[in-house]
Amino acid sequence: MTARRLIALLGLSAGVHALAIRPRMLQWGASDEEVHGRHSSDHRPAGKGSKVSPPILAPASLHHLTFSSVVK
Repeated sequence: MTARRLIALLGLSAGVHALAIRPRMLQWGASDEEVHGRHSSDHRPAGKGSKVSPPILAPASLHHLTFSSVVK
């Protein structure tokens, strides 16, 4: 197989994956209502994006714990 054919085959397979396979994989198992409906993250203000994390509510007695002290 020549290099030109290999590049063409790789480009074709990437295009098929991007246009036909990946969109279906992203919606796997979800109903149309779930795909097109509102989600819990829709309330985020514009410009914040996914960089906003929710606060972790824990009692003061657990504030000294870190991930590395809990998982050993």
